[in-house]
Amino acid sequence: MLRFSAFWLTLIILLNQATLVAQDSAQQMPREDVVEVQAIGEGLCVSNVFQSDMVLQRDKPISIWGWADTGEQVIVSFGGNDQTITAAEDRTWKVTPPEIAANTEPQAMTIKDANKTLTLDNILVGDVWLHEWSDWFGQHYRKGDWDECSPEIVRELSAIGYVFARRIHMASQVPIGVIDASRGDGAIKRQSVTSLLAMVARTAFG
Repeated sequence: MLRFSAFWLTLIILLNQATLVAQDSAQQMPREDVVEVQAIGEGLCVSNVFQSDMVLQRDKPISIWGWADTGEQVIVSFGGNDQTITAAEDRTWKVTPPEIAANTEPQAMTIKDANKTLTLDNILVGDVWLHEWSDWFGQHYRKGDWDECSPEIVRELSAIGYVFARRIHMASQVPIGVIDASRGDGAIKRQSVTSLLAMVARTAFG
């Protein structure tokens, strides 16, 4: 099972731009004027990093986070495990379920409080890879969500990215998720992705 996501393209571009801006204006902009938190909704909500049809990394403690009314008890259920947390004064909550083994059976994740239940469907657990290629002829971008591999989705990716994911899947026999981070003139070295990925890992894995 192969699945692809373009969501992280937006995050990596924003992080890259934020890094460049911070380097250029570190002396001019006070830290209290820097906004580093994404927009959130009212009541219970989960970060849009987490979506239906996604692939979660196996054998790693992955943090799941979001927002709820202050003091509200939030229960996150996935893979037979329940995690309970109370929303802080700033409305944030975060849980880190135990490591999960690879699983080819689609599962649902529920996030609920006393007033609302959120359900993310069709989630697999396997290996997640970053796919990045340089499009010298223009911007390459898809909507920021997860998609199961299909002829329609594959034609929007590079051939080498698809072949890589397919061979990894055949060798490992676990679900493979590919984060499509392609962009115009987007060589990994030029984007300084090493530091950006470290930032993403700290956010996702706690």
